[in-house]
Amino acid sequence: MPDLIVGSVPRGEDYFGQEALIEKLRSKLSKDNILLEAPRRFGKTGAMYRLLDEPREPFQPLYINVEHIMSPADFMIELVAILLRNNHFSRLINVMWEGTKGFGLFLRNLPSSIDIGKLKVELREKTDVPQEWISYGERIMSLLAQDGPPLLLLIDEFAIMINHIALRDREAVEKLLRWFRAARTAPDTQTRFIIGGSVNLISTLDALGLVDTVNDFSIERLKPFDHETAKQFIEAIFASRKVKIDPEVSDIILELVGT
Repeated sequence: MPDLIVGSVPRGEDYFGQEALIEKLRSKLSKDNILLEAPRRFGKTGAMYRLLDEPREPFQPLYINVEHIMSPADFMIELVAILLRNNHFSRLINVMWEGTKGFGLFLRNLPSSIDIGKLKVELREKTDVPQEWISYGERIMSLLAQDGPPLLLLIDEFAIMINHIALRDREAVEKLLRWFRAARTAPDTQTRFIIGGSVNLISTLDALGLVDTVNDFSIERLKPFDHETAKQFIEAIFASRKVKIDPEVSDIILELVGT
């Protein structure tokens, strides 16, 4: 049963009433990449975590929150790091640079027990990923197209990252967006992307003249619970605390706080 804990991302039994949304997202992923649109606290991260926690073939999901990222180089470092910390995808990356100097040597000397925070520092300070991020992105996406299972990359707070980068360097944000679009629309790609954020991405890009860089996304706008689902949630919360209520109580709560 769901528990009423304000502030945390709902997972497991706490993720309630959005089964139809999750099935709709899974259905769309067969052909499309998805932009989740909604204000804060509407369930974007919860939906991403549901797809992460309950993977469904053929996709292998990975999740990254990019709210803190300030440059395309840092985005690529985040991507490389999360792939290296996944057993399947780390093997692919190691094969791609096997026997090479530079990045290949870095991978061979990398401690197997390194945590992801330290890994990102090492990538930033001891490799050329920050300077050659486009080249690394192209090679990684090419390799992901050759071997399965296909990656489902869940990118949270994407619009905030884009806004951060644009404020610092308008040319850099355009390079990132155009690389990202090319990666999504490559004819041989197997990777799917779901991006989300509380800032309206379309209006942000419209102000930059870059709306065309996201016009391939299928837009999914998250909505509040309908009246019946909201009532079921209220009843489930009381039941989890072993409190019996009359049906009129849930109606009064909904009148006061809305769905």
